Amino acid sequence: MLLYVVEADIPILVWLLGWALVLAMKGDHEKHKKVAIWHGVATWASAAIVFVLVRMGFRMGQSAPEWILDLHLNIIYTIPPLLILLAITAMNRKSLAHKGTAAAYLMLWAAALVTGGMIFAMDRGWIQG
Repeated sequence: MLLYVVEADIPILVWLLGWALVLAMKGDHEKHKKVAIWHGVATWASAAIVFVLVRMGFRMGQSAPEWILDLHLNIIYTIPPLLILLAITAMNRKSLAHKGTAAAYLMLWAAALVTGGMIFAMDRGWIQG
């Protein structure tokens, strides 16, 4: 049940990520920094809760094949370290490195959304695994 609560924060995380991206593209670095920090903190909290719950034996997506669950977890476990790298490159004003890391981060987020969406749909019986 608690994993469903964590799952409910995904729209908020996506919204914060999108907002941070728009602000960065507009060149509003001060607002981008604030929104990105909120996104980072919320993402870290979510990933930490998922990690603890999975280690405790909680499972979601029982209808999904094991391979997609493993793939999804491996993807989401790479997101927090990338957040650290994003923060470091931003603080050191390494613009090119920050943009490259941000591109990788966005691709991993997209992969996490796709695999998570598939797991969710399989769990609901909307698609077969």
